[in-house]
Amino acid sequence: MPIQTTSEEERQRAIAEHRKLTAPIVAELRAAGFGFASLDDLRRSGTQYEGAIPILISWLPKLDAFNVKESIVRTLSVPWARGIATKPVLEEFYKAPKEASSLRWAIGNAMEVIADPSVADEILKIVADPSNGSARQMFVLALGKLRYHQAVPVLLALLKQDEVAGHAVEALGNLKATEAKGAIEGMLKHPQSWVRKGAKTALAKISKVAVM
Repeated sequence: MPIQTTSEEERQRAIAEHRKLTAPIVAELRAAGFGFASLDDLRRSGTQYEGAIPILISWLPKLDAFNVKESIVRTLSVPWARGIATKPVLEEFYKAPKEASSLRWAIGNAMEVIADPSVADEILKIVADPSNGSARQMFVLALGKLRYHQAVPVLLALLKQDEVAGHAVEALGNLKATEAKGAIEGMLKHPQSWVRKGAKTALAKISKVAVM
């Protein structure tokens, strides 16, 4: 039997602690008819678990562990949680300290899935604040999916911030922001290939609008 390394021992302890902390949540979900061993299993099950959404939301403010909050947020990152989970999840972003970077990013990722127009202004404020760093990435994409055209000036400014530039390009393309065409053309020379590719895609979307 191989001897575990210290890092492996730490990983196993972290897994055990996570199971312990999520056990009451899993038990409540099972009582409601969702018989899964973990939140991850529920999320990956292919089940459309609308009935689990209120239970998951109710646990968010009760928890202190960032990794458990993140597990709940990721489980709430599904289309059928839109509306009911949108504001409770977003509220967690304001509570989370900057060092909880993984949780904050996961909340942005959730917003890309469950955001609705009622939180568009709040999301715009989050992405406009550079102190939010890379946690803004998926919030930026959420603005594009919401077709929130008021975000265009802020998104144009984000093209100069490397940690969110590529995401801003994609959002501007989804907004079909014709006024951003020149700025996006400038991104065709960006040092990162995925950003250059995103700029080409965005320009193609904008060009379709221009010829209509």
